[in-house]
Amino acid sequence: METVDHLLCGCVVASSVWSQVSNWCKVSPLILFSVKDVAESAEYSNLGSKAKEAFHGITYVTAWCIWKVRNDKRFSNVEVKVEEIVQSIKSLGYLWYRNQSKDSFHKHPLSIFAYPYPPSTVTVTVVVVVIVVGMVSMVVVALLDRDI
Repeated sequence: METVDHLLCGCVVASSVWSQVSNWCKVSPLILFSVKDVAESAEYSNLGSKAKEAFHGITYVTAWCIWKVRNDKRFSNVEVKVEEIVQSIKSLGYLWYRNQSKDSFHKHPLSIFAYPYPPSTVTVTVVVVVIVVGMVSMVVVALLDRDI
């Protein structure tokens, strides 16, 4: 049976994605075994407080993108490509952070992460809704996977 922990942390695709995200964000490789590890990974990133805040958001965006790709594969038989997942993470992360901050983008720590291109025209509302729905779905699935 596929668990949320396996999907987000243990499978080969997820491990490859987390490896590329940690390289992109210039943090130590992420060794994740559970959703709790994902949620706490920013605390152990050795980043300053602003960069840690940005990295925390990136971990949520990463979890959402992995979840979405899994559903696309499962229900629409879409081919999974790690590089495309990482590109989606960069685009959504850029949109999330840029639109939630009050100051100019270049004054914030997320600018330390290299964005090679501007994101697509997805609105911040869609990004926020997608992330929230994804996180709620993960919690519901985790609860359903438990033997209560």
